[in-house]
Amino acid sequence: MIKRVQAAGFTIRETKFILKEEDGNKLELSRAIEFLRKKMKEMDLRKREWEHTINHICSCLFRQTICVLVVGF
Repeated sequence: MIKRVQAAGFTIRETKFILKEEDGNKLELSRAIEFLRKKMKEMDLRKREWEHTINHICSCLFRQTICVLVVGF
């Protein structure tokens, strides 16, 4: 099954990681691919949320640094 899922565009490492908590051998191929795609979308969403949070924190730190340099406190 892993080879067929890999042929659908997922690496073996991604497949094993995502299906680790699921019983991948009991899932039929179409359901496994659907499950993997759903998990990948969730991971992409979390990644975008983290990137947004990191960018916000960096911009806040940058503004504080500029204030310290300009105002002196």
